[in-house]
Amino acid sequence: MPPEFQEAVLRGEGSSEALAPQPAWAGGRDRDQFVDTLRMAERCVVVTRHTRTPAGDDVARSPLLDNIETRQISESSRRRLVGPERELPPALREIVGGEPAERDERPEGDDD
Repeated sequence: MPPEFQEAVLRGEGSSEALAPQPAWAGGRDRDQFVDTLRMAERCVVVTRHTRTPAGDDVARSPLLDNIETRQISESSRRRLVGPERELPPALREIVGGEPAERDERPEGDDD
């Protein structure tokens, strides 16, 4: 998950308060915290992954993603997603709230 999102969840301020880890949790409980975060998310959880290394080499897609619907978004949409305002890309807004998508996103794996 993007560091900015992780920070917001761990701080537990504002709209991310329901996602914050329980104060009684101690180190080594990352899995429990992640599961609790998933349970508390009302409509969706967005997980990002790198498709290229900093050197420009392709990163193989995990076979664990084969059983879930994924979307690849444009670089500008990714920057808005992980930025201070955490703007949900149009294709993801369509999934979450039924708004029509713009065409800068595509199902992951499409190379066009």
